[in-house]
Amino acid sequence: MWNISEAKNILTHCRRSGLRLWRVNDQVAVAPGSLCPPGLLATLRMHKKALLDLLEAEEVCLCPDKVPWVHVARQILAGEFDGCDGSTRESLTIGLRNIPHPFCQRALERLGVDRNGHMSEQNQPRKDESKQPPTQGLFGNEIAN
Repeated sequence: MWNISEAKNILTHCRRSGLRLWRVNDQVAVAPGSLCPPGLLATLRMHKKALLDLLEAEEVCLCPDKVPWVHVARQILAGEFDGCDGSTRESLTIGLRNIPHPFCQRALERLGVDRNGHMSEQNQPRKDESKQPPTQGLFGNEIAN
C-alpha cells in the first residue's frame, strides 16, 4: 500500500516550488513544466497512486486521514472483500460510513449496508436461520437457549 505521508510531503514540496498538480483521469498533471526538475518527474511517477488519491480527496474536500478509506473502497468495489466475515464487514462499515466520497458510499452498498451503517434487509439473517433448535434436557424436556 502507498504511503500517504510521503505523498503529502511531495505535494507540499511541489506547491512550495511553484508547481500545480491536479488529476486528469488516471494521470497527475504538472504545470508549469518549465519549473519541474527531471528528478521530480521520477518521484511523481513512483508515488502516482498515492498522489492521485490525495488529489482526488482534495477535490471533494476530504480530510487527509480519510484518504486511505477511498483506496479501501476501491478494493471493495473490485470484489476483494466479497465473502468477508461479519467482523470484517462491521470494521469496513465503521471506517466508511462517515466519508462523503462516492466510492465509499458505493462500497457500503456493495457490502450490503445502508448509509447509516445498518445491514440492508437482503443481507440480514432470516428469522428461521438465527434460531437454534431447542436442546433436549437429560429427561427429554426442552431447555430454552
